[in-house]
Amino acid sequence: MDLSRPLAIDHPTLSVVVADSLRKLITAGKLAPGDRLNERQLCDQLTVSRTPLREAYRILSAEGLVELTPKHGARVTVLSRDDVADIFDVLAVNEGLAGRLATEKATREQLEQIADLHREMMSAYRARDMVSYAIAAKGTHDAINEAAGNPTLREIYLRLNAQVQKLRYQANLEEGNWARSIQAHERFVAALMSRDASRVESLLREHVLAKKRLAVGTRAMPLQEGGSATAGGAGAAQAADKPPARAAKRAASNTYEDMR
Repeated sequence: MDLSRPLAIDHPTLSVVVADSLRKLITAGKLAPGDRLNERQLCDQLTVSRTPLREAYRILSAEGLVELTPKHGARVTVLSRDDVADIFDVLAVNEGLAGRLATEKATREQLEQIADLHREMMSAYRARDMVSYAIAAKGTHDAINEAAGNPTLREIYLRLNAQVQKLRYQANLEEGNWARSIQAHERFVAALMSRDASRVESLLREHVLAKKRLAVGTRAMPLQEGGSATAGGAGAAQAADKPPARAAKRAASNTYEDMR
């Protein structure tokens, strides 16, 4: 290898950029489960040709976000209740293991980043700002997963979490669920800071499985019955027993693209 010549710098291809834009629209619910993807409309909206758009479809198809059908184009995947349950089961194991590894391997700087994100989340919670809360809460999970230092584990996490991201946080719109989520975050972040690997793993699994139980019963997105898809502290927790304000609910429902 000739090291005297400049090395090429990796940068996203246009199809990857387009796929990221579509992923945000899907995660935000702007493109709903079952929606057909109109090539002409999306090309105009994203100012791209059909070639990178179709390549983006294939990227998202591999992630399970888009379903490709011969002669019928692409549509946003519709998850069955069984699909959602299966995804959360794997995520629970993934995030639990990531928590254990992060507890064992995280640097001081990584722990400080996680602690900062947790403080941001708590501040948003006290302000009853669901959108900022959701961004910081997701950032906490992402930072823990990144701190695990396992690229294979992270790849699985990113792919599966994208499919259920909206469900995870819309569950907090129901009365009492936000308080329980806050309490869970406080427990596993505290365990992480004290380097208690077994406890972090157990608490993160429990937290994700609690999200599973809520998601399978929610109407946040259309779910088919059975089969595979075809188409703070105690004071803060007590305050959260009151449901979020209606304005916060509407904002949270419409701003999930900011979470990615």
